[in-house]
This record gives sequence, structure tokens and C-alpha cells, in this order.
Amino acid sequence: MENIERSVVQVIADHYDISYSYPWSFIGKYSSTGSGFCILWKDKKYILTNAHCVKNSNDVVLRRRGFSETFAATILWIVHECDLALLDVCDKNGKKIEKFWSDMLPLELGNMPNKLDKIYVYGYPLGGFNISVTKGVVSRIQIIKHSNGLTAIAIQVDAAINFGNSGGPVVDKTGKIVGVSFAGENDSTTQNMGYIIPPIIVEYFLQSIPKKIEHSQQFAGLCDLELFTQSLDNETLQKYIELPKDKTGILVTGVSNNNASSKYIKQGDVIMYVDGKQINNDGTMFLSDLLSIYGNTTNLGTDEIILYHNYIHLKNPGDSIELTLWRKKKEKTVKFTIEQNYFPVPRFEHQSSLSYFILMGMVFLPISYPLIKEKNNNQEYVCHLVELVKYCKKFEKDEQVIILSDIFASKFTEGYPVGNFILDSINNVKVKNMRHLIEVVKKQIESSEILIFNFKDRDVMIILNSSDIKKYDRSIREENIGSGVPSFAL
Repeated sequence: MENIERSVVQVIADHYDISYSYPWSFIGKYSSTGSGFCILWKDKKYILTNAHCVKNSNDVVLRRRGFSETFAATILWIVHECDLALLDVCDKNGKKIEKFWSDMLPLELGNMPNKLDKIYVYGYPLGGFNISVTKGVVSRIQIIKHSNGLTAIAIQVDAAINFGNSGGPVVDKTGKIVGVSFAGENDSTTQNMGYIIPPIIVEYFLQSIPKKIEHSQQFAGLCDLELFTQSLDNETLQKYIELPKDKTGILVTGVSNNNASSKYIKQGDVIMYVDGKQINNDGTMFLSDLLSIYGNTTNLGTDEIILYHNYIHLKNPGDSIELTLWRKKKEKTVKFTIEQNYFPVPRFEHQSSLSYFILMGMVFLPISYPLIKEKNNNQEYVCHLVELVKYCKKFEKDEQVIILSDIFASKFTEGYPVGNFILDSINNVKVKNMRHLIEVVKKQIESSEILIFNFKDRDVMIILNSSDIKKYDRSIREENIGSGVPSFAL
């Protein structure tokens, strides 16, 4: 126990809330405390914690048990989809600070626990400066929805997990890590229900870390087939597609054009097996099939289930995948390589680039799900954006959907409407992405007397004089948002 407590740290961070409509500004700030612990990666010591403990933060400090001082930490690698982050404590020259790391022993990763196994939760929950230890048992393994909207495998325990426990280690009686604390249920509706991230997710996270972490490098995203699917629990539907009674699977109702799977899977297919593992009619598969890949054994039996997405999410870009399909009354097997996903419309906060371009008070932004959600909450019209992202066409690499998000008041744009219009072209030059938008504007200002902005699916035309842009662009921006904001950020 003494070695474990020396390896657990308190994580203290200042976070900022982002405005997606006005990404040059922040709409709020708050502080949080969490927990973390020492692990070994590439024969060096690091701190593992939850991603949500350090997200949107430029100021993270760590405090060890028995130390009154704190140590500044650097976020080396963060994967929000796993809710995990790797931290380091070093000086300006990149050398580890010995005072922090001395006598700290890395904890060892264990296997998936069994139901009713005893577990011990370490961390710094609210209410005190000293480390806390609670104990309990493993209740079950199930799928829950994370705060970022993803469904993932989690281990439910009955040990107390409170605010501040997030990121702390959960160990078995031998002291090996069987999970990382990350969530607790509302006490008003439940009793003794907490959740920890299982070892297979921790292992996936560690494997995702590049051999050499480059500056600003980011996790590519979980693998996914990018399909729209429907359960096959309805007997009439089963008869219509003539699926044999001894077969089960999930019906494909749509296929994204921006994924490698679109070359092999068609609308109307039924996916019956993935890598030889059976998919049930409700889109679930057996947890034991997933665990067998990682050499994990538990007493869960064959009745524990997960979503088939969870199996695919734990693959890496470049891995092969084999699907057995029911197509036109026949079985068909397809095998292909899963590629890195390309998201022309980012789905989560951490995927959003927060880039912008301001011209004569007109604010241009690349759309993302968080931006659409924020605008919808602000009672803005976004139905056309929802339709676009739901039934999107095939996008080219690096292509972005750009909208005219707002127009600051000036005599040069007076009377021009604002409706989150999707930008199509400037002077008949199609705009590909934010970087290209800036290049086109600069070129057209020098070569044309006027700039004509055309928009998709909207009969709206906006025209600006190049001479006015050269003379008044900066002053309009500074009058509306201050002198410290640049005209663009990419």
C-alpha cells in the first residue's frame, strides 16, 4: 500500500470554456482537481490520468503525497475517446525533475478483473488534501455513454468514486492496475455505482502513443466503419430480406462516402460476423470474443455483451478486418484494411480546429458538430447544416465546409443577411478549406476590383469592393472585437 500511495498524485488544472461561434474568445474559466498515477512507458516514468481532468487547460500542476509544493506538468498525449492522458514533469531543457520522480514506483497494468473481485480505489476526492482509499468489488462490465457522447466498455464497481477520484488507479489485491476511475452515478437515483476504465482500454491508449511525439500531434481517432445501421429484431424485416433463421446480424441502411468501408459494404447488406465473431440482431456481440483477442480471461461467461462498434474501435488504422455479409440472399465475405478516419465535419470538441477568418466584419468558420450544437442552443437556424452532415456527399481530403457565421455592423455590409450560409465560391473560385479561403481572398483583392461571395443552396450574394477592404478591414475588426484579435487563425 505504501508504494501505491507514493505513486498516486493530485492533478490540479485550470480549464477554459470555448466559444465555437467566436473562437478567438473564451466564455468562461473553471478549476478542477483529479488524480493520477505513475506508470512506465518506454522504460521511463510518466503520470496517467483522465483526459477530462486536463482538457482545455494550459495550466496543469501535480502534487505528491506529503509535498506542500506543486510541480508543473506537460500534456504529452491525450485521447479523449479513451478519456486518458499522459503527463510528464520536466524542466525547460526536457530533463525530468528528480525531486518529483524520486522513490515513485510505476504501477503495473493487470488483466481484466472478474465479477466480485475485490478492488481498491486510490485518489484525491473532494474534502481533504490527503490521499483516500476505498474498497469494493467488481459488479459488472457493461457499455456506458461517456461525457463526449461515445459508448465504451466500462467496469462497474461498488466502491465510492467521487469528484476528484477521476484519473486515480484502481488496483487488485496484488497491487496491479485493473482500471482507472473516471465516473460515478448520481446518488439521488443510484447507490454504490461507480465506473472505471478497463485495462484493455488503457493498453489501447498506451499503444496509440507515437514512438516519437511531435509538437501538436494528435490522436487520429477511433476506427469505425462509418455505417448507418438498424437492428433486425423485427421478424417481418427478417423475412423481407430473407435472412435464414439460424443467422443473425445488423442491417446496413446507409454507408458514409468518406470511409474505406464504402468500397466493400452496400446499403441493404446484413453484417453477420466481424473477424469470425458473431453479431446479434440488436448489433451486439459477446464480450468474451473481444477479450480473447487480448488474452484476457474472466468469469463473465458467454452472456456478457458489447456493441460491435466497441470491437472495431479497438483496431488501429492499417489493421485488416473481415466481414461476413448477407447480400442478395447469399453469404459474402469481404476483407479490407481500415484506414484513418477523415472527418470533414468534426464530431467532438477536441477534433475542432477553432479556426476562423474575419473580413470586413464577416466571420467565416468551418462547421463542426459542437458549433452546430452551440448555434442551435442560441436559437439560430441550423437545419440545413444538420442535413448536410447527416447525408453528406463524398468529401476530398482536407476539404472543409465553411459558413458565414456572423456579420459585424458596418456601412459596407449593411443589409446583407446572416443565416449561417454555406460558402461556395469567391469570384467563381471554389473554396476548398479555410486556408484556401484566405489565399483566394488575398489574391482576388489584388487582381479584382470587387469580391463576389456566392453561397450553396441559398440565393444570397454579397459583394465587397477591394479598395474598401484594403482601407477599412482592420478598423472594422478592431471596433468590434478589439485590437488584439488577428484577422484569422488556422
